[in-house]
Amino acid sequence: MTADTHFDTLIIGAGAAGMQAAAFAGAQGGRVLVIDHARAPGEKIRISGGGRCNFTNMGAEAKNFLSQNPHFAKSALKRYTQHGDDVFGAGIAEQLAKAGTGFTTVLEREGQRRAVTAQHVVVACGGKSIPKMGASSLGYQLAEQFGLSLTPTRPSLVPLTFTDTLLDECKALAGVAADAVVHHGKTAFEEAILFTHRGLSGPAILQISSYWRESTPIRVDLAPGWSAQAGLKQWRAEAGKRNLSTLLSEILPQRLVQSILGPKLAQARVGDQSDRTLNQLADRINCWELQPTGSEGYRTAEVTLGGV
Repeated sequence: MTADTHFDTLIIGAGAAGMQAAAFAGAQGGRVLVIDHARAPGEKIRISGGGRCNFTNMGAEAKNFLSQNPHFAKSALKRYTQHGDDVFGAGIAEQLAKAGTGFTTVLEREGQRRAVTAQHVVVACGGKSIPKMGASSLGYQLAEQFGLSLTPTRPSLVPLTFTDTLLDECKALAGVAADAVVHHGKTAFEEAILFTHRGLSGPAILQISSYWRESTPIRVDLAPGWSAQAGLKQWRAEAGKRNLSTLLSEILPQRLVQSILGPKLAQARVGDQSDRTLNQLADRINCWELQPTGSEGYRTAEVTLGGV
C-alpha cells in the first residue's frame, strides 16, 4: 500500500459518534479516514430534535438512560456537558478483513475502487432507525463478523400503532394533543401525547415506547393532577344543571371530550349521572388502558434499542 492509502485510524460512519472519534484520533496526530455512504456527514444530527439538533439536556442524569452498563452514562455526562480529515464518499466493502497487525478494506465510489489499510478501525455506523437517511444493519454485521455479542434490536422513541376501534378513535382525533401521564408497568412519563392517523405519538409515547413490549398494555392519564372521580362528583353536587361536555372542556381538548363522552353523554347534564357512569368516565380519563398492536418501526424511530 502507498502512503496515501494507509491511515492510522479508519472510521466507518460519519455521524455524531464517527465525527467525534475522528476529532479525537486526529488530535493524537495520526492520519484519519472517515467513510460513509451518505454524501454529507452528520445527517442524523441535522434532523434530530425536530430539526434543531439534540444537545445534552440541562436535566439529564445517568438514571435517564437505558443501558446494561448504567455507569457508562455517568462517565459520559461528566466528560461531555451541555455547556476527520478526509471523507471518501459512498460505498463500503462488505468484507472488512484483518491484515497482519492492521485492517484492510476496499472502498468503491462512482465505479472506482480503492484499497485502504489502517492500524485501527472504529465502527460507528449507528442503528437501523430512519432507513431513508441511509441507516442499515452494517454495524451489527461487522460486530458479529468479529465475534462481538449483540443484544436484540428494536425500534425505540417511536409512535405506537393500533387497530380496530382504537385506530378509528385515533384517526378521528388526529392532530389533537394533550398533556398526559403514560404508564407501562412501574415506568411513567408526564409529557404531551398526540393522536395520529396510525395511533399515538408525542413525547410521552415516544419515551414509553422504549419500555413497551408486544402484547402488553399501556395506561394513560389524560388529566394529570386532577382526580376525575372527585371532580365529576363535585360538579354533580355543585353544578348539576351544566352539561358534562362543557365542564370537561375546561380540563381537556374539546374534540377529546366529545370522543370520551360519545353522542349519548355529549349533551347530558352532570347532575343526572349515576355514580357508576361517573366512575366509568373517571377511569376513561385518569386510567385509560390501551393495547398497542405495534409501532411505526424503524421508519420513524429516532433510535435503535439494543445492539452491540
